[in-house]
Amino acid sequence: MKLAWQNIVHDRARFSVTVLGVSFAVFLMVFQGSLLAGFLRAASRLIDASDSDIWITARGVQAFEFGIPIEGRLREMAAGVPGVLETSRVCMAFAVYRTPNGKQQVVALVGADRNAGKRFPAPDAPGSIEGMSPDAMLYDVSDRDLIQVTALPAEVEVNRHRASIEGQIEGYGAFLGVPFLFTSYRNATRYLAFGPEEAMYVLLRVDRDIPYRTCSRASGCVFQRSMFSRGMNLHANLAPTGPLEPGPGARF
Repeated sequence: MKLAWQNIVHDRARFSVTVLGVSFAVFLMVFQGSLLAGFLRAASRLIDASDSDIWITARGVQAFEFGIPIEGRLREMAAGVPGVLETSRVCMAFAVYRTPNGKQQVVALVGADRNAGKRFPAPDAPGSIEGMSPDAMLYDVSDRDLIQVTALPAEVEVNRHRASIEGQIEGYGAFLGVPFLFTSYRNATRYLAFGPEEAMYVLLRVDRDIPYRTCSRASGCVFQRSMFSRGMNLHANLAPTGPLEPGPGARF
């Protein structure tokens, strides 16, 4: 031990440089780990805000921001599956936003039913700001410079449709530099030109007393779609026949 200490203090300059290098390497590991954790939380914030246990969408969808329309009748079909307590819908697509001064900006427009989740940002959700119109929109306060709204309510355009921004929220800011706008599902389908027979995400809240795999098997007999479980490492492509086979872990 004494020999090791003498070897360390023999060349103090070398010892200082070594300590500095190791400390910097540890700092980089902690910084990159924190950055990754922050990215993951930001990317899954809307998924985590929902109260639903299962999300159903088109086969092959890998991210919330790049959904594909599916048949709207899947919501009614899902409601008839044993163990499903409640269904709701969510859609998301990029749209052209025209600011009050005429400048255009690409935004991510998110529409959701009022029962998508207590924390899900929607103008008609329980606990939301009172007194807003049915066509109201919400934006995150961190995106104020991108949205260029100085006072509320603000009359704007989304995909050449008149819209009204009437409230602001916190914690749902832009992840990749594209600001989010939140509105009701009915309002979003009008802006995005979705037909009444189309949907994008069908959310299911299931009975926790029924085993998850039992409900998944029942759903697999109905849907030829991808189903993701929130908070579980499971991603399954559902086929019309046969049991559900979990694939590679993917948290959606």
